[in-house]
Amino acid sequence: MRPLVFISGWGTTAQAWRQVVAGIGGRHPCFFFSWRDALPSGDSLSRKLAEFSAPVILVGWSLGGLLALQAACLSASIAGLVLVAATARMTAAGDYPGVPAAALRGMILKMRRHRQAVLRDFAANASFPRNDAGWEEDFLTQSGSFATAELIHGLEFLAGADLRDSQARITVPAHILHGDNDRIVPAAQARHLHLHLPNSSLTLIEGGGHILPHTHPRTLIQKIEMLENA
Repeated sequence: MRPLVFISGWGTTAQAWRQVVAGIGGRHPCFFFSWRDALPSGDSLSRKLAEFSAPVILVGWSLGGLLALQAACLSASIAGLVLVAATARMTAAGDYPGVPAAALRGMILKMRRHRQAVLRDFAANASFPRNDAGWEEDFLTQSGSFATAELIHGLEFLAGADLRDSQARITVPAHILHGDNDRIVPAAQARHLHLHLPNSSLTLIEGGGHILPHTHPRTLIQKIEMLENA
């Protein structure tokens, strides 16, 4: 079985994948790469992937999905991608359906003085429409693993990253999984990603929000197995 490399979303740790990993049940070797460690250099993740003896399946959620796309532009060590609530560009530009750049700038400015308020607001929007208080508290615990400067760095990366011109170079099979009620990364961004990412498929989950590794682990595992069996 191919190795699986997971990259979690902003403010989260490898714990974000625990339901997915439990469902895989040892059928694949699983490895975890922090979004924090992937940020300093665009090729840091690619260098890590080159250490594997065989190409991996790269699974990225949210910010981790953007980093997975970036790695796929640079690395030949990837056999396939599973992109969960991901986008090639976070912010709106012209007719591109991103989130307002002012929203990210506001988070960055507020984070310096009101960190917990920013994190709580983010958690509430991420857990919509289930409004899962348990997940929200778990997110706050995971985010405690990161310094405020690191969280700001992640937001700054999201505010500036744009892989729309690069994604056409990615030819490995890619499964895009997205909730149609995602308040963090609107579903229109998933449609745009699918339209411009060669060899991709898109599954929109009716009523799904942003925290799909928590709410829909079985669907995510199915997408991983489809790549393994392709």
